[in-house]
Amino acid sequence: MKTGKVLWQTRLGTSVQGFPISFAIAGRQYIAVPTGLGGGSPR
Repeated sequence: MKTGKVLWQTRLGTSVQGFPISFAIAGRQYIAVPTGLGGGSPR
């Protein structure tokens, strides 16, 4: 989609601990976001 419209969103249970990764499987696009405790977040 080229409109910039948000297609989906969610709230994460903890802080992001890396960079998002985009990949496709069988023509379907996915975004992976690593999360967890004990990383670089001071909280």
